[in-house]
Amino acid sequence: MDKKILIVDDRTDTVDLVTFALNKAGYITYSANTGPKALQMLKKYDIDLVILDIMMPGMSGKTVLEKIKKDKKLKKVKVIMLSAMRLEEDEKKEFIKMGADEFLSKPISISILEKIVKKTLAKK
Repeated sequence: MDKKILIVDDRTDTVDLVTFALNKAGYITYSANTGPKALQMLKKYDIDLVILDIMMPGMSGKTVLEKIKKDKKLKKVKVIMLSAMRLEEDEKKEFIKMGADEFLSKPISISILEKIVKKTLAKK
């Protein structure tokens, strides 16, 4: 399994946990702690999936998602939105409309993370 996943979160503990779990599951991982850094890495590496925190200082996950989906080279990249807040159904629908594939809530359950990543990567 050589799928490449970019983890974008300003919280080091979240990045470390997700990185550890996904590396153990056989994925190649990269991480970024800001929106601009994430966009740079997406252009540099051939990323299959982004796990993207919604609330980040500077550039929000929503803005990063918009930029990914507007970019011809990046728009096929799968995106899982990550949030510490409980999202209402209409908020989830808005992210789906913008191009998000799935949602994960913090605190992250490793088994749910692995299931959602596998399911999202399997989508055509």
